[in-house]
Amino acid sequence: MVTFTKGDYEKYNTLYPLKREKELDKDIETHQYHDKIFKELLDDKTEFVNFMKNFFGYNIKEKDIEKYNRKFITELGFKVRESDIIYKVKNKETFILIEIQSTINYKMPERMTEYCICIINSRPNKQSKFRKAPIVFPVVLSVANKKWDASLTVAQEQDEYYGFPPLEYPKYNLIDIQKLTDEELLKDRMGISLALIIEKQSTDENIMKIFDFIIKRGPDMYERKAILLMTKHSKIVRELLGDKLKYYEELIIEKDGGKMSNFERVVSKVLEDKETEGVMKVAKEMVKNNMKDEDILKVTHISQKELEELKKLEFQTI
Repeated sequence: MVTFTKGDYEKYNTLYPLKREKELDKDIETHQYHDKIFKELLDDKTEFVNFMKNFFGYNIKEKDIEKYNRKFITELGFKVRESDIIYKVKNKETFILIEIQSTINYKMPERMTEYCICIINSRPNKQSKFRKAPIVFPVVLSVANKKWDASLTVAQEQDEYYGFPPLEYPKYNLIDIQKLTDEELLKDRMGISLALIIEKQSTDENIMKIFDFIIKRGPDMYERKAILLMTKHSKIVRELLGDKLKYYEELIIEKDGGKMSNFERVVSKVLEDKETEGVMKVAKEMVKNNMKDEDILKVTHISQKELEELKKLEFQTI
């Protein structure tokens, strides 16, 4: 039997110190923040088609695309894989896959290859030799705080031996915020561009300058949505804005002549309420505004059963 003593613990903890709770909480929040804000922004078709046009030059029409099930099962080990964003061109075997990364992942070539193969395998079996195989356009959106230096394809990581040529593998398309200028991002007038430029800033002072510039210039509906999502999902952003949080919310409404969509008004209410109580208040407000069930479930993340109970209560009070 091997005994692991307190002395051993102190020795190894000195050599390989564990992250403290606050550091771990910050890492988890950062990861969740990126997942939530960029997914919610790119889940909007208008934001997505603008993203594809501004960064890649593809003039995709909203009516020609649909969201594709992000969950699929690999044949090897039956592991469930879930990508960040997948869109499919309607009536075509063409897919756009976007992965959001807050840190550099050197396994990304393998992961994106696996995702591409999973998407291809998820389609119905070919019934004819003339049926074409799906096309997958893979994208990695890096919001890491340093320049992305991982390989773009598995082939770049292979060495030749006896002259055997490397196999061809999918090569993902990279968007690295460290290579984008503030001027380029501010010119786009997109919610995701605003979220990206905030990620680029290295000081709180710079972040506040960007917020001030956007407010003075007059944010459009997508920039307003991005600001609301940032303040909704990030405790760090809320603490940074502090007393100015209310000021920014009011300016967002004023700059648009007081015309704020039900969605934006409801989301802004979340900022003033406690998490659990606030979510139910938001859901109730959305029911009052006769908003669609799918929008209510998406914003609040309550269950269908809870939504039905809220509807019953609302109906009884009429």
